[in-house]
Amino acid sequence: APEAKNKEGGTIEGKINRPGGEDAGSKSTEGEGDREEEEEVQEWLPVHTDPSLISVVIHDVPGKNEGAMGLQYQAPLPPTGKEDGDDKKKKERVWREVPHHGHAVATIFVGSVLSYITGGAFPAAKHRVIYRESSSSSSYRSSLPSTSSSSRVAATLFVRPRPDAVLVVPPGPRCEGAKVRRNCTFGQWAARVSRNYMKAKKGGFKGGNGNGNGNTNGKKT
Repeated sequence: APEAKNKEGGTIEGKINRPGGEDAGSKSTEGEGDREEEEEVQEWLPVHTDPSLISVVIHDVPGKNEGAMGLQYQAPLPPTGKEDGDDKKKKERVWREVPHHGHAVATIFVGSVLSYITGGAFPAAKHRVIYRESSSSSSYRSSLPSTSSSSRVAATLFVRPRPDAVLVVPPGPRCEGAKVRRNCTFGQWAARVSRNYMKAKKGGFKGGNGNGNGNTNGKKT
């Protein structure tokens, strides 16, 4: 896996190929819709972010298929055109299903390591996997796996620095002002995040696995 070190020849924005201002942490071609319809669904994989630079998910299904068998990511609500309303919506999030899955599709999530070294310029993608109860009669998201239907198999590649790699801020205009602990290695960062997560979990914390700063409470150290 590559080290989290500055590389000559290009900015982090160019390498990740995301236009400035995006704030979903994952790449999607799905249109901006309303809040998803309420239905009784269960979490197969709870809400979390990945302790990686990026994560690549591929479902073990031939071709390209609609939906993502319950794989969802959290994204900001679309702007309304009203200044006051938009300020409020910036803090609100909605769950959206990844639009496609299969051997011909790779879903890429921004991880909490990349979020940390860029000062949140590339926010980690909160995601989860949900399923519907087999007794549910609703037609909503019929592509969701159920307790009595076929199994869901997916492979995830976590792109992470080596444990001894020193974390530094990558080049790029969106990363100006970002700060990381001096001489902090990925191994040290991962150990700190793990300790803080376990402490928070014992205290009743639910959802996510840190904000990329070594914390689970949203505050930088």
